[in-house]
Amino acid sequence: MNNMEQFANASSSNTALFAGVGIITVIAWWKLFSKAGFSGILAIIPIVNLAVASKIVFDSYWYTLLFAVPVVNVVYAAVLNYKMMKYFECSTLLAVLAIFFPFFLLFPAFGSNEYHGPATNV
Repeated sequence: MNNMEQFANASSSNTALFAGVGIITVIAWWKLFSKAGFSGILAIIPIVNLAVASKIVFDSYWYTLLFAVPVVNVVYAAVLNYKMMKYFECSTLLAVLAIFFPFFLLFPAFGSNEYHGPATNV
């Protein structure tokens, strides 16, 4: 097996992994958006899903613009994930794990957790 074949195999494995993580995140966000009073289908639309997540966590769509700033976007995504988990009655450990492993978002999404955040007046 030459180097090009090894690169192609590794590349397809990474693509499958990231596609799987993306699908899990969309499924979890669909349920979380529904629990927060938004339409679940908004989780599929690329920029809109970030805007709705910002509205759920910070009660403002304007925070979505932070995703356009390099380095700040990574920190903002971690804070957004952490606070979303906390607003859905998750423990601190589960919230921190959800930052690094998105499949932990499935626990509050399909559990009996309720939304207790700032955007309750939707």
